[in-house]
Amino acid sequence: MNSTKLHRRDLVPGAQVGSLTVVEAPKPAERRATFRCACGTVRSALVSNVLSGRTRSCGCVSGRKGENLRKHGRARTPEYVAWCNAKARCHRPSHPRFAEWGGRGIAMCDRWRGSFEAFLADMGPRPGPGYSIDRIDNDRGYEPGNCRWASAKEQSTNRPSWVHGIEFNGERLTLTDWAARIGITRKSLESRLNAGWSIEKALTTPKGAK
Repeated sequence: MNSTKLHRRDLVPGAQVGSLTVVEAPKPAERRATFRCACGTVRSALVSNVLSGRTRSCGCVSGRKGENLRKHGRARTPEYVAWCNAKARCHRPSHPRFAEWGGRGIAMCDRWRGSFEAFLADMGPRPGPGYSIDRIDNDRGYEPGNCRWASAKEQSTNRPSWVHGIEFNGERLTLTDWAARIGITRKSLESRLNAGWSIEKALTTPKGAK
């Protein structure tokens, strides 16, 4: 959309303004609308600020960095979205999967966190639609030398062995089945294992125990 000609009626679901995509259009009497940022964050914003150009992201892009992104025209590219999502997983506690990344100490290096251009220079363009960021060493963060663009097949070989099932006390079950057995969600079981818990501790600690 051309921000100089935007009107309230243009803010329909799916419309894009900068790094924001309209999720829920504003009703006639409402001052705010709901948007999804390219980094994955969903938030409400003042319609007047979006229409005027003052708000173009959830806040992950601001000031000079935001201007640079608009100049090189990559704010909507897969590389930029991947960069935003990786940064959010590591440094935004409100992200739904923060516990699996930032919550267990995985971070994005200062060089990349402060500059999309630096990230792109080190990683290069994404090879194709089926590729995403893969950390070679799962115990290290997003940094030069530890990240690559990898296909889903390549990433599957780099996942912990427990992703494909867990054997405990002579019985082998999937994560979903073990989670149901011990009365927690699969996501909670994954979080325990991602945090470095042993198989025994993850499968024998009661729900809600600290």
